[in-house]
Amino acid sequence: MLNLLKQETEKFKLFLQNNFQVTIILASATLFLLFQQHYTLIFSRTLSQFIYYFILPITTTILILHQNLLDFGLRIGNFKLWFFYILLSPYL
Repeated sequence: MLNLLKQETEKFKLFLQNNFQVTIILASATLFLLFQQHYTLIFSRTLSQFIYYFILPITTTILILHQNLLDFGLRIGNFKLWFFYILLSPYL
């Protein structure tokens, strides 16, 4: 029984090592959603949402994941393509 528990904990540890970024992103997103729902940091709801949905994810990305924010979709990208889609979107 202890051998099975040891094997399972080793496999779980290996899973967390291989999927560290995904685990941190999912856990922090879940925590930020829960905190925003149950705790308002500041009297303004808009400012509280800005903190939970913008400031805290950016802080997590920089401090814990040590990644560039541009790698997470904050680049301009192919603006000729998305500008075309924006022009077409009201007609779809």
